[in-house]
Amino acid sequence: MSRNAVIVVAFVVGLVALIVYSVLQVQKITCDVCITYKGEQACRTGVGANEKEAVRAATESACVVLARGGMDERINCGQTPPSSKTCK
Repeated sequence: MSRNAVIVVAFVVGLVALIVYSVLQVQKITCDVCITYKGEQACRTGVGANEKEAVRAATESACVVLARGGMDERINCGQTPPSSKTCK
């Protein structure tokens, strides 16, 4: 194998390793969130780089179940404060 080929392979392997490491490091916080919307409750788990992102992910997931009336319903549900929240 030529010297240039070795350099390219090493660069690609390093780049892939960096991407995998970055992806695994980003998702650090897990939050369990329950949303009560229009008398119904749904609980979901969200993962994110920080608590705010994890809560948002869990809230959006819960609102998919709770807000069946379309995008306006989903937006309103997403602005509802969680009835319970546990993060770790």
